[in-house]
Parts: sequence; structure tokens; C-alpha cells
Amino acid sequence: MIKFNDMEKKVIVSVLYEQFGAKQEELGKCFGDVSQSTISSWIKEGKYIQQVNDMKKQYDELKKQMKELGYRPVGEPIKIDEVGPVVLTALELKK
Repeated sequence: MIKFNDMEKKVIVSVLYEQFGAKQEELGKCFGDVSQSTISSWIKEGKYIQQVNDMKKQYDELKKQMKELGYRPVGEPIKIDEVGPVVLTALELKK
């Protein structure tokens, strides 16, 4: 028997239930006589895990696109040759 960690079990159960129409009772037997209430909880938690993973992928893609447009994450150093003329003028005015 293949061993899955708790997060994997929840996602697998959620996918089998939601996308393949598996019955909760069948899923409980597949995972070692797990109760229907536990399977129900796993289905809900599995959906949340998938949603979080999807949002993380969207976030990473957005971050990549923002970098391509020239935006930098807070705290990332800026090279002086990348600073635009308006910023340089403002820095010169401070002198």
C-alpha cells in the first residue's frame, strides 16, 4: 500500500470525490476504514489546499509579470544605473 502524508490524502480524497464521483464510504475503505465524517472533513480541507496552491501559482505568475515590467519587491536593492532621471533629480535636490 502506498503511504501518503495527511495533506496528500486530503487532496486525493477531494479530487476523487469531486471530479470522479467516488462515494465517501468507498473512500473511507480505501484509506483503511476511515469514518464518513473524517472523509467529509478531508474533502473540505482538500479543496482548501487546492485553492491555496492555485492562489500561490497565480501570485508567483503575477510577481514574475511585475518583475518583467520593472517593478521590484520591497527590500530588493536597486542598482544606481536602473534609477530613472526623475529619481536622480530628486536625489540631487537633497544635496
